[in-house]
Amino acid sequence: MSCPKRNNDPVPRERTVQKRVLQSGMDDDSRQMTGAMRDSAYSKYFVALFAILLSSFFSFSIYPHMMDSFHAVLDPDDYGTLGYGLWLNGSLSFYPDTLPTVTRGPVYPLFIAALLAMTKGWYPYAIQFAQCVLFGLTTLLTCFMAVRIWNKSVALYAQIACALYPFLIWYTPRIWIEILAAFLFTALIAGTFCLSRSPTMFKAVFVGVLLGVCTLCKQTFLPFILIIPLLLFVFDRKIKKTCLIAVCATAILVVFPWSLRNWDLAKRPIPVHLLAGQNFQRGDTYCKYYQKAPLSSRALWELGTEEIEALCDDHLTGIEKEVADESALLKKSFETYRHDPVFLLKKIALNSIYFWVLGETREKTIVIASTQLVLVVLFVLAVISLIKTRRCAAEMIPACLIVIYYAAHLPIYANARFSVVLVPTLMAYAMGIFHRFRKLPKS
Repeated sequence: MSCPKRNNDPVPRERTVQKRVLQSGMDDDSRQMTGAMRDSAYSKYFVALFAILLSSFFSFSIYPHMMDSFHAVLDPDDYGTLGYGLWLNGSLSFYPDTLPTVTRGPVYPLFIAALLAMTKGWYPYAIQFAQCVLFGLTTLLTCFMAVRIWNKSVALYAQIACALYPFLIWYTPRIWIEILAAFLFTALIAGTFCLSRSPTMFKAVFVGVLLGVCTLCKQTFLPFILIIPLLLFVFDRKIKKTCLIAVCATAILVVFPWSLRNWDLAKRPIPVHLLAGQNFQRGDTYCKYYQKAPLSSRALWELGTEEIEALCDDHLTGIEKEVADESALLKKSFETYRHDPVFLLKKIALNSIYFWVLGETREKTIVIASTQLVLVVLFVLAVISLIKTRRCAAEMIPACLIVIYYAAHLPIYANARFSVVLVPTLMAYAMGIFHRFRKLPKS
């Protein structure tokens, strides 16, 4: 039997060479794509760093020169004195007074006290820089959510828009609760989103802890202890009931010790803090006098202050006065609504606008409205696009929480400052409207 002849045809060799060249080109393309993906992965951290540097520049170089001319008071709600009270007195009190108070939640004063203790009283700079860092972290959370709602490209745009948003940067140097509350709320939304996508007991407990901390930061979040498990159940019937119970139970366990402290001091149930009466009355006076100063919260505040102070008892002190004032102010508001329900409807309608636009002065209100209203419109359009494409499970839970948070303020008291908490999440949704949604792959 003759052996098979060796094939001396040069074509296979040429094909082999072509294959190697092609493979080499593919390897180069693959390396370039891998490098691009790596650069894209790092981009979000560069944007977060940029947000920290930009807000720090504003806080330490620009804001000090704007405080007087723009009436931008550093610590209008006396949170700094509460931080000093925790640090030096060991109790939530308005330093140098040692009497405890039940008019504030503990999280933001504790945040200030911890920074004062670590920096040996470097006030307000330690708090301002920490808030700049929180702002940078918030942009990362915005990117995290936008990736899961849309895609990586949209997420980067959303993060950049958040880092450059002037209304957020404006609050980084102020000793006000907004930056911390925005960070916590955005983290809560991101955690809830992850829990909905892939529920586990660990995630449920983590969301419960975040929810409890948010509630101790701002009592507006208290109803969310029931609302978040309910929304998870409605939008995802597959989630185990044990996870839903864990969210609710963990949040209650976080809040309960503080509620016990308030009961011990005031001898009445106070879940987080008082001030509901003060806020109801502020909203009432804004509605009553809005025609005299429709675009200035500072002017409306001054118009209503004398009327509110007249309802308070000047003969009492400490917690006794805080409880008595709360009861008197709430009684006055509820009597007004009972005798004039139309007034309450008018107040709700006015607050539905004031929540997004009302600033301290007429000029600030106009500037705020020019950005906030555009953001709200884009958010609504983005949610409509999600509904039309039937992506209504995990993506709709944060949108519902935004609407509920907004609605909760309408019968009470509204100011554009309160909407700062929602801005990062609004941004994560709104930026998706600039892309053709149906071409975006699901994450």
